[in-house]
Amino acid sequence: MRRLHVHIDGVAMHSCGISVSEAAGKQITTIEGLASNGALHKVQQAWIANDVPQCGYCQSGMIMAVAALLKENRPTRTSTTPSPIFAATDPDYAVNPAQIERQIAGSFVYGLSGLFYGGCTVKNGAIEQTNFDTYNSMRIAEMPKVESIIMPSGGFWGGVGEPTICVAGPAVLNAYFAATGKRIRSVPLKDQNITFA
Repeated sequence: MRRLHVHIDGVAMHSCGISVSEAAGKQITTIEGLASNGALHKVQQAWIANDVPQCGYCQSGMIMAVAALLKENRPTRTSTTPSPIFAATDPDYAVNPAQIERQIAGSFVYGLSGLFYGGCTVKNGAIEQTNFDTYNSMRIAEMPKVESIIMPSGGFWGGVGEPTICVAGPAVLNAYFAATGKRIRSVPLKDQNITFA
């Protein structure tokens, strides 16, 4: 999502990959067009309220992609099942989309495992946890469904790796803060008496 996004007929697209003739006669919305009646879009408001900005180059594309995604998938508050995780990534090229989806979902497992359960203890100069029987990992029943959005823009050829390990924890902690008004500065969450519902 590093490239500039615009909405073309409501769909988030990389503006640098669309010619003027392809956009002719279509509804185009830029980052400036998200606001209405002098008020920022709810995604823009959430971005500011939760101190999301890190890289000024990326922000408009991320906001536009999220706004389009939420327009297609309006969240409801009536469900008692865990909300799915929506993760968008720009692999530049998607040679094997199914494998990219697995990398995204799998790295969420590791990121959330570290957030909720991670941590090692030392006894007699040695780490006590030796394998997954003593170092807990997310179980299938605990894991929310992961919806992967692959947005290849073309450009750099490289691998995907495990792109969501480092974003899982901050996303949950920011959501916790938004819901409770309390910041958590120490993990794992099991030590904060925070568990899955």
